[in-house]
Amino acid sequence: MAKTEIRSVRDLPFPELDRFTLLHLSPDRVDLDLSNYGFGYGRLDAIALVEDRVEQRTKVLRDVLVLALHAWDNAEPDPHEIEISFWLDDDEYYEEEDPDDDNLVVLAPLSLFLAKRLPELIDSFNARAHSSGARPIAEVVLAICNPFRAVLQRPAGLAGPPIYYPIGNATSRMESDRARDVWDPDNAMLCLDAEEWLRLP
Repeated sequence: MAKTEIRSVRDLPFPELDRFTLLHLSPDRVDLDLSNYGFGYGRLDAIALVEDRVEQRTKVLRDVLVLALHAWDNAEPDPHEIEISFWLDDDEYYEEEDPDDDNLVVLAPLSLFLAKRLPELIDSFNARAHSSGARPIAEVVLAICNPFRAVLQRPAGLAGPPIYYPIGNATSRMESDRARDVWDPDNAMLCLDAEEWLRLP
């Protein structure tokens, strides 16, 4: 089988996912799963951004494009950048097996990835929305951990809707009311928790 060459961030696989796969959620999940390295994007009608500070605040966003990404665990701290990692399928992307798993990871600056990939994602969703009568993308949310608390800047020349990103780690969950006789996960609010959520206008 021919291997896929990764020459730039435009070549990185970044699939569209359903809402549960995107945020690694299921009605049966109880504990946090910190071993998930999936990545991709998807459109959500709504998502709640919850801040875990002393005075908990919640902001519900509508018509949201969510990008699920992973910060590289071994990155050097950078006050204005997050290095992101893509764990690739060695059967598809590598000629030979390598026992070192680090060789199955492609790294990229988040700012570069957003500059090269976000505009086409927004344009694609908005074109679909126009043809179907749906609402266009109003907000972008980065579902990513920010362990070094980087304060990001919008990449130069990147137009489009506001972008929300977390300070500290971000975790996903479904809001539920177990006291009810019937709980419908398909209608449950999806939440992203972080210490703080910042907005790039």
